[in-house]
Amino acid sequence: MRYRTTALIIWVVAVSFIGMSASYREGFLAGELKCGAKQSRMDSSSQINLRSWFADFNGEYFGNKLPQNTEVEFASLGNGTDFVVFGATSEQGGGYKIQIDNRLRQLGWDRIILATLIHESCHVETYSEIEEHGVQWEKCMHRVADAGGLDKLW
Repeated sequence: MRYRTTALIIWVVAVSFIGMSASYREGFLAGELKCGAKQSRMDSSSQINLRSWFADFNGEYFGNKLPQNTEVEFASLGNGTDFVVFGATSEQGGGYKIQIDNRLRQLGWDRIILATLIHESCHVETYSEIEEHGVQWEKCMHRVADAGGLDKLW
C-alpha cells in the first residue's frame, strides 16, 4: 500500500508540473507562491514560515481544530538515496509532529511543500484512523480541496 501511495504522489506531481502553463511553470520554478490571498516564498533558513503556514491552514481549512502544539519542521526523511518520502506525521508527547523533507526546500519546491503540509495536516486530523490513507483522510483532503486549499498547489 505504501508504494502505491508513493507512486501516486510522484505521478500527481509529474502530471501537475507537465500540465502547468508555461508562465505558471516559470513561476513555480522561480518559487513564487500564491495560495488564496497570500503570496510567499519559503524562507529556507528557518522553520518560522512552515509553522505560520500550518497555523494559517489550521484556521482556514481545519477550523483551528488541529492541536496548537503540533510541531512542524523540516527534516531529513528517507534514506538519502531515494525521493519517495515528502512528509511524515507522528504522535509525540500528547501532540503531533509533522516533518517535511529538507530536499523539497533545497529544490525550492514551495508548492509541493505546502501541498505536503496539507496532506500531513489531514493525517493529524485523522490520526486515529487505522488505514494510513483511509476514508476519513480522503474526506479531509477532498474537503480542503473543495475549499480551495490546493488551488495552484497541484
